[in-house]
Amino acid sequence: MQNSDLKEKPAIIPRGDKYVSWKEFIQLGKNQNEAPQAAYEKGTPAVIVYSSGSTGAAKGIVLPNESFVGLVTQYESTNHVDLVNARNKTALVLIPIFMSTGINATLNTVLCFGVTGILEPVYDVDIFIQKVVIEKPNYLLLPISFYEAMLRNEDKFDDLSFLDHPTGGGEPLSTYLEKSIDEFFARHGSDAIIVQAWGMCEFGSQANAQSKYRQRKGTGIPLSHTIISAFDLDTDEEVSYNERGEIRVITPCRMLGYYKNPEATAEFFREGKDGQIWGCSGDVGYIDEEGNVFIEGRANDYILGGDGSKVWLFDIENVLLADEAVQLCEAVGLDGIDGQFPVAHLVLTQNCTESPEDIIYRVNEKCAISLKPSAVPKGYKIQDAFNVLPSGKRDTLSLKNERDGFVIPDGGILREVEFCDR
Repeated sequence: MQNSDLKEKPAIIPRGDKYVSWKEFIQLGKNQNEAPQAAYEKGTPAVIVYSSGSTGAAKGIVLPNESFVGLVTQYESTNHVDLVNARNKTALVLIPIFMSTGINATLNTVLCFGVTGILEPVYDVDIFIQKVVIEKPNYLLLPISFYEAMLRNEDKFDDLSFLDHPTGGGEPLSTYLEKSIDEFFARHGSDAIIVQAWGMCEFGSQANAQSKYRQRKGTGIPLSHTIISAFDLDTDEEVSYNERGEIRVITPCRMLGYYKNPEATAEFFREGKDGQIWGCSGDVGYIDEEGNVFIEGRANDYILGGDGSKVWLFDIENVLLADEAVQLCEAVGLDGIDGQFPVAHLVLTQNCTESPEDIIYRVNEKCAISLKPSAVPKGYKIQDAFNVLPSGKRDTLSLKNERDGFVIPDGGILREVEFCDR
């Protein structure tokens, strides 16, 4: 729509008792020293947010008042991040507020602790960089892809000493990338380190997070009042420590259900043996004896090899990310004559001095040693970067449409391979 169209067709502003203009809203808040009290009724729907839609159609998620009060309470009684003493600090509110992390964690929660929220409605990397440089926020809660963008645009940053608590989520964070981000902060005058968080819109936002006071690479611990466990995907039984299963969560911040979708709601919730209601994340991982939660990947992130066995694509990615020359990677499955087979897309580390050929030889050998034959990629492709969806997550679905540009070690040479679209 052109600007002239906007002038010719101004927005229709609703009127009535349910609506308050911004000017009236500001006036109502002046000289108010106490928050107004409202009657409480348990389970009252507060907002409808939407899932990212990265694994299917976006669903409406009904969050009650308890979801918002619960997250604030969790941060009042945890040392994941010092928000209790954060009054007069600032947070960049970039994640869209139609998602639970946007409205609950980076908007409502920070406001409840007296933090100023810097609202940016356009979800764009260039605008994000500009906001960081100009507004100098103390807190960041972003998809990992935005931190990757900071590394690619280092020349646009000078002093970052104002940065106190940068949190990332939504994507795996390799050891190399985590170290690169921390070193980037240090080069620009900040002692901040990136901490990872994990959660879902269905859980009202975060359920598990690292802390700069208690950080173990690649994991986190549940927020207060939250229980996380792993369950066998076939038997639905809770598994023991260090055993892989579907990650399920009990949290006071959980949704009431999917909007007008009782079938999906019933599929999401499971009643445990003690009557507690678990939310099924659809993520695979495990918990160790110290309560650290390790998220490995999505439960549907697998292919069926020619022998009918299940191949977890994140197992392939873990082997690839362990190589010092690989910054990012995505393993995807393609259809072949004898079943599905994996291929790997690699983004190499910045200023890498090795040849791509040497790197592919090495990572292929590592895969052959660490993985079963059906899990060894049948082709490797070097990418400059990965496309990012509007949700901030990587566009892995588009990678499944790429069929050419792959190579595979064959004896002493790299052979080019092209896969037919079946």
